Order: sequence, then structure tokens, then C-alpha cells
Amino acid sequence: MHSTPTGDTWYSAPMCQINWWIPIFDITPRNCMAFYPGYFSHTLRNSSETYNYQKWNELGRTDAASHVRSDSREQPKPKQKIEGQGTHLICPPAGMILFSAAHLHETVPNTSGIARYSIDFRTVHLDDVLAHNGARNLDSRCTGTTMRDYLCCMDLQHIPETAAQSYDGGTKGGGRPTCFGLGRGCLIVIDAVALVAGASSDIGKAITVGLVRAGAYVFALGRNNTKLMQVAADNDEHIIPVVADLTRGTDIVAVRDRLSQRGRLDILVLGSGIYERSSDPDALVRQLAANVQGPYALLEAMLPLLESSKGLVVFINSTQGLAASPGVGHFAATQHAMRALADSLRQEFNPKEFG
Repeated sequence: MHSTPTGDTWYSAPMCQINWWIPIFDITPRNCMAFYPGYFSHTLRNSSETYNYQKWNELGRTDAASHVRSDSREQPKPKQKIEGQGTHLICPPAGMILFSAAHLHETVPNTSGIARYSIDFRTVHLDDVLAHNGARNLDSRCTGTTMRDYLCCMDLQHIPETAAQSYDGGTKGGGRPTCFGLGRGCLIVIDAVALVAGASSDIGKAITVGLVRAGAYVFALGRNNTKLMQVAADNDEHIIPVVADLTRGTDIVAVRDRLSQRGRLDILVLGSGIYERSSDPDALVRQLAANVQGPYALLEAMLPLLESSKGLVVFINSTQGLAASPGVGHFAATQHAMRALADSLRQEFNPKEFG
């Protein structure tokens, strides 16, 4: 039978669930458990939004006996290619493999020619249930909950109904991304809508690709249509190219209208601009327009959507915004200006829980 790597949390299991797997006889790499550590801290786009545990019990299990060798019922599956090979974990008979329900794993298709017998069960700790503790939700968007299936090992009583009810919304959560997490290379923005200004540059491209890999839909904004189309073609259908020049007010209005049609904006990255090493006063005017006035006008146009989603604004700034070097005073002035705007806006909007 074909096996597809999944996480139990795609099937309405809570983030605090621990899985136990115990082989009865010797196992080999051809009939064991496999894990994908590369996805323990990275999102994997999947179809878990189609799954509701209560509906599955009502409809999906009624004909389970007819799906022993193959299963055509709709269940959560990965929607992107899984990179790398699974790590096959071998333990002796009666050994225990414990792992999080959120860990991507699979039971390796048995090609050993020997029947595989194992004991597996799932546990939660009541304190974790009540506190909603558990693994970070990277990519689960199902509804419903398995919480009413657990029995206390001391008296076989179910988890209190009030506690179970708090999980009925499933792992999907609300209408905004599961969380924003920045730091140590980790960014989680499942289903977020992002706008990256300056996406045709190397830095902007890297940010765009990173956001998509973290689970976001990205409007990639830049002046160079060819580069933007290449970024989209090389990466993912979740990248939407947007050609615009932020020194033109009409372009900013068009971008605002396009995002307004989407109805949501969770992340705005301000990384566009130009660099000129010149003492010509006209060069200063051009750089102020492209590096300060344009990005600021875009931010002002996007504020209503960002306030509504309690979103995130990211300013990309040069080290010239900290200390100016000889010969680049014009450019450094624009970077100091953007830093000042960021500092002021942070104090203004952080009390409103976004920014």
C-alpha cells in the first residue's frame, strides 16, 4: 500500500499530542517508521483545510472496510514535493519511538515480505490540554478535534467537555496566519498575504522566495517585469508579479486597489530603492523620491489593510542608515530618513498591536 508522509495534526489531532509506536518483532528499513526532520521547523503546504474530524467520523469511516488495500477517500496530503529522503528509525522489539503529532512521518510501505505487528497509541497531558500548550502549528489548517477520544489512564474518564470544546475550531485557527515568528531563521506565515516592494532585486527576490516557502502568498512588486516574471516562474504559483514604480502616484493607487480587491494584507516589506554615488543635487532628488517618498507613500496606502490584519511592516535599510561613508551622503541621507520613519511609526503603531 502506498504511504504518504503526513502529520497527525493534519487530521485534527491537538498540537500537544505525543505518538507512541512499539514494534512487536524485529523491524528493518523496509517496514519501519520514517521521519522528515527537515520539515520539523518548516511549513509543508498541504490539503488539511479539507479535513474535519467530526465529518470524517460521520461519513468517512462508514465504508472503511472497503479501503483496506487502497484508499480513495479524500484525506490531507502534501501539495508540494517533499525534499530529501525520510530518516528510517529502527528500534528493537518492544522498543518505543515517541514523537510529536506535528512531526512529518510515514509508515514505510512494507516490502520485507514479513508481516509487521506493532502497538501504537496517542497521549496528551491534561495540563497541556487546558493551557493549549504544544508544538508550534506550522502547516495544519483542519477543523474539528480528536480531543474527545482520549481517556484518563487512571479512571477511563473523558477529557472535560469544556476543554474539548475549546478545540472544536481545530488547528486552523482564525482568519489570519497562525503566527508570525521571526528569529534564528524561522518565519511562519501560513496563508498570509505579503507585499514585497523591490522584489526584482537580489535581496527582494530572496525575501519573496523565503516568504512563499514559509507559507505566504506574495505580491512581488518591482519595476522590472522580466525579472519579476522570472522570480515567479522559477519558484511558485503563490508569487504574483506586480509591476509598479513607487515614484508615480498612479502606480501606488493601482497597487492599493489591487490589494484592496484581495481584501487583506498581513506583511509589507519595504525594500525598493535606487543607489547613486554622485554629488549632483538632482541625484539626491531622485534618491529621495525612490528611497523615501515612494516607499512611505506605499506604506500610507496600505495602512488600512495592515491595521485590519494587525500586520507586520519590515523596513530594509542599509548600514549607511547607521553611519554615513564618504562619497555616499545622498544615499545615506535617504537611509537615515527611512530609519527615522520606522522609529516613529513603531512607537505610533506598536500599542495598536501591529507593526
